[in-house]
Amino acid sequence: MDAVATRAGSALRALVGVWLAALCILPQRMIERLPQLCLYRRWTGRMCFGCGLTHSVSALLHGQISASWHWNRLGVFILPAALAAVLSGMPVSAAQVRKHLAALEIPRDQARCALRRVWAVLSIVFALVLLSSAILPEELAMRLAPVCQRKAATGRECPLCGMTHDFLAISRGRLRVENRRNRASLPLYAGMLANEALFALNLTLGRRLRAPVPTGRNLESLGRHTNTIGETSC
Repeated sequence: MDAVATRAGSALRALVGVWLAALCILPQRMIERLPQLCLYRRWTGRMCFGCGLTHSVSALLHGQISASWHWNRLGVFILPAALAAVLSGMPVSAAQVRKHLAALEIPRDQARCALRRVWAVLSIVFALVLLSSAILPEELAMRLAPVCQRKAATGRECPLCGMTHDFLAISRGRLRVENRRNRASLPLYAGMLANEALFALNLTLGRRLRAPVPTGRNLESLGRHTNTIGETSC
């Protein structure tokens, strides 16, 4: 448990360091063009306590205190805390560097298990998207689809604009070019279908491999290797 906590802390400090470095390097104009990612604000129309925090920290790093205060007042507290967290974990010797690198290493079995779980979650999300586009009425699906905040704020379409309309059309067999509003819709739809097929095939093959039929020669070794198989399988 201590090793897992150490790896998680080191990974979190590394992510915070990369986040601060990116905010230092990227110009503020580019950050202002980023789409709104707050789901609470998209669904309710109200700002949460974290809205504008990235802009606030970026303004502080570029020496604009008033702009930072305008975006989010928590930025003046988050930036020192983030810097302290990153600097407190900075190695000062070669031995500490090797220790931090070893803490970030993840066993292959655990990494493979984590990737499989992420793949399973993504496959479930893709399945829901495909099923909803095929089952729901078009008017209801367009009403439930979230509004692109970038297009609403700047008038410019994001890379995903028009895909809801295209997915509904593709699910109903309207594959003509004039029916599509986004050129990437058909390749993305086909890729999601291919992913679902591969995921279903992987589940089928995985069940067959995990449930071997014991023979007379393997009955003795089956009991000895049960614990090992249970620990390594995911």
